[in-house]
Amino acid sequence: MRNEMLINRVRVDQVDRRISVADQEIDYFLTTMEHQGQVGEEYRVGHILLAASGDTAAEASEARVEALLQQLRDGADFGQLARENSVAASAQDGGDLGWRKLPDLPALFSEKVRRLEVGEVNGPIRIDDDLHIIKLLEKRASQQIMVRQTHARHILLRVPEEAGDDGRAAEERVQEQLRQLRARILGGEDFAALAQEYSQDLATSLEGGDLGWVSKGRLPADFEEFIDRLAPNEISQPFRSLYGWHLVEVLERRDHNDTEQIMRTRAHEFLRQRKLKEAHQSWLNRLREEAYIEYRLLPDRQQAQG
Repeated sequence: MRNEMLINRVRVDQVDRRISVADQEIDYFLTTMEHQGQVGEEYRVGHILLAASGDTAAEASEARVEALLQQLRDGADFGQLARENSVAASAQDGGDLGWRKLPDLPALFSEKVRRLEVGEVNGPIRIDDDLHIIKLLEKRASQQIMVRQTHARHILLRVPEEAGDDGRAAEERVQEQLRQLRARILGGEDFAALAQEYSQDLATSLEGGDLGWVSKGRLPADFEEFIDRLAPNEISQPFRSLYGWHLVEVLERRDHNDTEQIMRTRAHEFLRQRKLKEAHQSWLNRLREEAYIEYRLLPDRQQAQG
C-alpha cells in the first residue's frame, strides 16, 4: 500500500498536474460529431427538395434553386416556399423535418447542419440527381438541465483575530452590529450602501454585497442552508459561517437552464480523462525505456554451491 501511494503521488506530480484543457478544445469538441455520443444536441431542420433528371432538367433545377436561395436571403418565408416548390414528403409541413440528432440526418446534411447558425440557409446540396436546400430552424440540447438559482446580497463581518480570551464578547459585538444594520435596512436605508461601507467581503463589497445568480450547490453548505430558508426580499437574522457573520437578503429566485454550462463541464472532464489516459501510458512507456536492468549470471561453481 505504501508503494502504491508513493507511485500515485509521483504520477500526480509528474503527469496529472501538467494536464490542462483549453476553452478552444472544448469549443471544438462541442462542434464536432464526436460529442454527440457524449453530450448530444438536437436540430430542427427545414428542407426543400427539387428533383431533376437529365441535363436540361438539372440546369433548370439549379436555376430554380438559385432563385429560391435569393428569395430566402431577401426574407421570404421558408415554409411557404417549401410548400410551393418542394417534392419531399415534408413539403406539406413547410419542409419541417422535426427535431433530430445529427446521426439521424443524411450524412451530407449533418456535416453542413452542425456548421449552421440558427436561421442560416445552405444550398444547393446535390445528392444523386436531386438538389436540396436546408435551413437550421432551431437547435437545443437533447436533455435540458434546469437548476434553481438564487440572487442574493450580503454583508460580512469577521471576528477580530486579536480577540484572544475575549472571543465570545467579540462575537457578541459583531452580531449586535449586524442586528443594528438590519434594523437600519428595515427602517429604509439602502442595503447596498451599507454593504459598501461595512462589509468585509472584498470580493463583493464594492458591488453592494451582490453575490449574483448562484446555482444550488455552488455555495458552502452552511451558508446555502440559511439562504434557502429566506423568501425573496426577506432579510436574515445574523448567522455564522466558516467565513464570519453574515446578514443576507434574497432578491430573486428562478429556474435556470444551465444545460450549456453543464455540457461544457462534461466535455472538459471527458477531454481531461482522455488526456490523462494517454499521458499515463506515455509516462509508463518512458519509464520502461529509461529503466536500466543488468543481468549477471553466476559461474557454474557458484551456482552449484548456491
